[in-house]
Amino acid sequence: MKRYLLLICLSILSILSIHIPVQADDNLPVLLVYDSENVYYNGSKKIDSVQRMLTADGLKVKTVMLENYRSGELSDNKYRGVVTLINWQEADLSNDNFTHDRAKFSGTKLHIGPNLQDDELEGLRAKKGMILGSS
Repeated sequence: MKRYLLLICLSILSILSIHIPVQADDNLPVLLVYDSENVYYNGSKKIDSVQRMLTADGLKVKTVMLENYRSGELSDNKYRGVVTLINWQEADLSNDNFTHDRAKFSGTKLHIGPNLQDDELEGLRAKKGMILGSS
């Protein structure tokens, strides 16, 4: 579990610190969208860890639960990047507004956890059922 969180931390820091394009407003936050706190499996700690990693790298973070996401919230002029955190794949939670807005978003996108969406798989040139980076 600790290895998993460390791997997530290192991945987020390297991807977001290197690949986030500099925009006119360097103060744009990163939007962190999570599906569930999943308290039973320490999901709250995962959310907190991701938030702390991002802020430690000097990034502002706005965190929102997937079910509370509203259409139009994610846009290029509001956010420099978006992190999707899946804490509870069995719940199979979704929000069509978020999926649509994320697909149109041109900033940095990072997905943590299972249940990659079709557009995310396409961006990785992968297919459902492929094992991506097993250890």
